Amino acid sequence: MPPKNEQFSVYPDPADLAVIGANLPRNRAAACNWAIACWARTLRESQPELDRAEWNYLADALNGTWLLDAATWSASHLALEIHDAHRLNRLGDKWLADDPGQADKSALRLEHRVADLSYPQTQYVLLAVSFFWSPPGLAAIDHAVDEWWTVAFRAHAMEAAS
Repeated sequence: MPPKNEQFSVYPDPADLAVIGANLPRNRAAACNWAIACWARTLRESQPELDRAEWNYLADALNGTWLLDAATWSASHLALEIHDAHRLNRLGDKWLADDPGQADKSALRLEHRVADLSYPQTQYVLLAVSFFWSPPGLAAIDHAVDEWWTVAFRAHAMEAAS
């Protein structure tokens, strides 16, 4: 975790600044801090109810996916990635079931569940998977044991890395 009160530069879109009321110079820092705090709270409250195998499937399915524009992703975009990961790579066989017929059903069920996620839940998934594939996550995670998708795990890993 970065040191408390660490300063860094951000370059938000002017339209986003107007939405949060930071378009006036005197309000900028306070409004940006408020928006970050609000979004962080929203994400903490938005963890989708998925089991370990489903989280590991998501991490595997999104490995190598360009997530820098993830803020534009919808739940249907994420569901399509799940669909392709199973249909093209049979990822469900690896994570969701030993029997191919059951893996097809489990992958389809996960695809439908993910398609119904809210925007904050979709972003939660993308942030968790991004952490999984980035240092310090990648070095610190045992996917068979750790609940790497939780905020508590990310906070602990970030603290241990600093």
